[in-house]
Amino acid sequence: MNLLNYLDRNALSVLAPLFRKELHLSPLDYAYAVNAFLTAYAIMYAGSGAIVDRLGYRLSLAIFVGAWSLAAGLHAAVTGLWTLVLFRFLLGL
Repeated sequence: MNLLNYLDRNALSVLAPLFRKELHLSPLDYAYAVNAFLTAYAIMYAGSGAIVDRLGYRLSLAIFVGAWSLAAGLHAAVTGLWTLVLFRFLLGL
């Protein structure tokens, strides 16, 4: 799970030149997408422990992997800056 998390975090930086060109994003726009992910990640970093304590490790992991997979798949539907920001935020959660 941690390996997938780190690979996913780096995927956007590798694809940034393509994303920026395809979606006509400025460096500031790209920063919004990166910061949306990091903000959501910080929120869930604090909140995920409570979820694991309440639901247990196995169920929590299943929910987290399912939500991560859905959020990652939504990136195929990115049409512009704000959908990218939204989907990056969801992925960070």
